Amino acid sequence: MGKINLGAGAAAERRERESELRNTLRSLCDVALAAGPATPEQFAFGPAVHRLAAVMPLPVLVDLEEMPLAPAVASMAYATICEALGNVVGHAGARRVIVTVRRHGPTVQVAVADDGAGGATPVLGGGIVTLAARAAVLGGLLHVDSPPGSGTHLALELPRGV
Repeated sequence: MGKINLGAGAAAERRERESELRNTLRSLCDVALAAGPATPEQFAFGPAVHRLAAVMPLPVLVDLEEMPLAPAVASMAYATICEALGNVVGHAGARRVIVTVRRHGPTVQVAVADDGAGGATPVLGGGIVTLAARAAVLGGLLHVDSPPGSGTHLALELPRGV
Protein backbone atom coordinates (compact mmCIF):
# COMPACT_ATOMS: atom_id res chain seq x y z
CA MET A 1 0.00 0.00 0.00
CA GLY A 2 1.43 3.42 -0.98
CA LYS A 3 1.72 6.53 1.11
CA ILE A 4 -1.03 9.11 1.00
CA ASN A 5 0.13 12.60 0.09
CA LEU A 6 -1.63 15.01 2.44
CA GLY A 7 -0.37 18.09 0.65
CA ALA A 8 1.64 21.04 1.89
CA GLY A 9 -1.22 22.48 3.97
CA ALA A 10 -1.77 19.29 5.94
CA ALA A 11 1.96 18.80 6.44
CA ALA A 12 2.33 22.36 7.74
CA GLU A 13 -0.62 21.85 10.10
CA ARG A 14 0.94 18.61 11.39
CA ARG A 15 4.26 20.38 12.05
CA GLU A 16 2.40 23.16 13.88
CA ARG A 17 0.51 20.65 16.04
CA GLU A 18 3.74 18.79 16.85
CA SER A 19 5.39 22.07 17.82
CA GLU A 20 2.44 22.98 20.05
CA LEU A 21 2.56 19.56 21.71
CA ARG A 22 6.32 19.78 22.25
CA ASN A 23 5.97 23.26 23.78
CA THR A 24 3.10 22.13 26.02
CA LEU A 25 5.09 19.11 27.19
CA ARG A 26 8.12 21.25 28.00
CA SER A 27 5.93 23.78 29.80
CA LEU A 28 4.36 21.05 31.94
CA CYS A 29 7.79 19.70 32.79
CA ASP A 30 9.07 23.19 33.64
CA VAL A 31 6.13 23.78 35.98
CA ALA A 32 6.68 20.43 37.68
CA LEU A 33 10.37 21.12 38.12
CA ALA A 34 9.83 24.67 39.37
CA ALA A 35 7.64 23.37 42.19
CA GLY A 36 10.83 22.04 43.81
CA PRO A 37 9.58 19.40 46.24
CA ALA A 38 10.98 19.76 49.75
CA THR A 39 10.92 16.05 50.58
CA PRO A 40 10.70 12.82 48.56
CA GLU A 41 7.25 12.22 50.04
CA GLN A 42 5.99 15.41 48.39
CA PHE A 43 7.24 14.33 44.97
CA ALA A 44 5.37 11.28 43.72
CA PHE A 45 8.01 10.47 41.11
CA GLY A 46 6.51 7.20 39.83
CA PRO A 47 2.97 8.53 39.34
CA ALA A 48 4.36 11.71 37.73
CA VAL A 49 6.29 9.64 35.18
CA HIS A 50 3.21 7.52 34.44
CA ARG A 51 1.06 10.66 33.98
CA LEU A 52 3.63 12.11 31.60
CA ALA A 53 3.70 8.89 29.56
CA ALA A 54 -0.11 8.86 29.38
CA VAL A 55 -0.29 12.24 27.61
CA MET A 56 2.29 11.43 24.95
CA PRO A 57 1.07 11.17 21.35
CA LEU A 58 2.74 7.76 20.94
CA PRO A 59 2.93 4.65 23.10
CA VAL A 60 5.32 4.99 26.05
CA LEU A 61 6.01 1.87 28.09
CA VAL A 62 7.12 2.71 31.65
CA ASP A 63 9.08 0.08 33.58
CA LEU A 64 9.67 1.80 36.90
CA GLU A 65 10.99 0.32 40.13
CA GLU A 66 9.71 2.36 43.08
CA MET A 67 12.49 3.46 45.43
CA PRO A 68 13.30 6.37 47.71
CA LEU A 69 15.09 9.21 45.92
CA ALA A 70 16.52 12.44 47.27
CA PRO A 71 14.44 15.42 46.01
CA ALA A 72 17.24 16.72 43.76
CA VAL A 73 17.70 13.24 42.27
CA ALA A 74 13.96 12.78 41.64
CA SER A 75 13.83 16.22 40.02
CA MET A 76 16.85 15.45 37.83
CA ALA A 77 15.48 12.06 36.78
CA TYR A 78 12.11 13.63 35.91
CA ALA A 79 13.76 16.49 33.97
CA THR A 80 15.77 13.96 31.98
CA ILE A 81 12.68 11.94 31.09
CA CYS A 82 10.83 15.14 30.09
CA GLU A 83 13.68 16.32 27.87
CA ALA A 84 14.04 12.91 26.23
CA LEU A 85 10.29 12.59 25.56
CA GLY A 86 10.17 16.15 24.22
CA ASN A 87 12.99 15.29 21.83
CA VAL A 88 11.21 12.12 20.73
CA VAL A 89 8.06 14.07 19.89
CA GLY A 90 9.92 16.86 18.16
CA HIS A 91 12.62 15.06 16.25
CA ALA A 92 12.67 11.25 16.34
CA GLY A 93 9.69 10.16 14.28
CA ALA A 94 9.45 7.22 16.67
CA ARG A 95 6.58 4.76 16.95
CA ARG A 96 7.18 3.92 20.61
CA VAL A 97 9.34 4.72 23.62
CA ILE A 98 10.47 2.72 26.64
CA VAL A 99 11.25 4.51 29.92
CA THR A 100 13.08 2.38 32.48
CA VAL A 101 13.93 3.36 36.05
CA ARG A 102 15.92 0.84 38.10
CA ARG A 103 17.87 0.71 41.33
CA HIS A 104 21.47 -0.40 40.89
CA GLY A 105 23.10 -0.56 44.31
CA PRO A 106 23.34 2.99 45.65
CA THR A 107 22.38 4.50 42.28
CA VAL A 108 19.27 4.96 40.17
CA GLN A 109 19.50 4.26 36.47
CA VAL A 110 17.08 6.02 34.14
CA ALA A 111 16.89 5.05 30.48
CA VAL A 112 14.73 6.40 27.67
CA ALA A 113 14.90 4.48 24.40
CA ASP A 114 12.98 5.13 21.19
CA ASP A 115 12.76 3.40 17.83
CA GLY A 116 13.03 6.62 15.83
CA ALA A 117 15.48 8.02 13.31
CA GLY A 118 18.45 8.37 15.65
CA GLY A 119 21.22 10.76 14.76
CA ALA A 120 20.71 12.97 17.83
CA THR A 121 23.69 15.21 18.45
CA PRO A 122 24.03 17.05 21.76
CA VAL A 123 24.47 20.79 21.12
CA LEU A 124 26.25 23.22 23.43
CA GLY A 125 23.53 25.11 25.29
CA GLY A 126 20.91 22.51 24.34
CA GLY A 127 18.77 20.48 26.70
CA ILE A 128 20.86 17.31 26.69
CA VAL A 129 24.14 19.12 27.34
CA THR A 130 22.50 21.11 30.14
CA LEU A 131 21.13 17.92 31.69
CA ALA A 132 24.57 16.28 31.49
CA ALA A 133 26.06 19.23 33.39
CA ARG A 134 23.31 19.04 36.05
CA ALA A 135 23.86 15.28 36.37
CA ALA A 136 27.58 15.84 36.91
CA VAL A 137 26.86 18.31 39.72
CA LEU A 138 24.88 15.56 41.47
CA GLY A 139 27.70 13.05 40.96
CA GLY A 140 26.00 11.38 38.02
CA LEU A 141 26.56 10.68 34.37
CA LEU A 142 24.36 11.15 31.30
CA HIS A 143 25.09 9.21 28.12
CA VAL A 144 23.38 9.43 24.72
CA ASP A 145 23.71 6.75 22.05
CA SER A 146 21.96 7.67 18.80
CA PRO A 147 23.30 6.01 15.66
CA PRO A 148 21.50 7.25 12.54
CA GLY A 149 18.60 4.97 11.65
CA SER A 150 18.70 3.08 14.96
CA GLY A 151 16.77 5.19 17.45
CA THR A 152 18.11 7.01 20.47
CA HIS A 153 19.01 5.62 23.88
CA LEU A 154 19.55 8.10 26.69
CA ALA A 155 20.94 6.73 29.98
CA LEU A 156 21.27 8.59 33.27
CA GLU A 157 22.94 7.22 36.39
CA LEU A 158 22.75 9.14 39.66
CA PRO A 159 23.42 8.39 43.32
CA ARG A 160 19.98 7.94 44.95
CA GLY A 161 21.01 10.27 47.77
CA VAL A 162 18.94 8.67 50.55
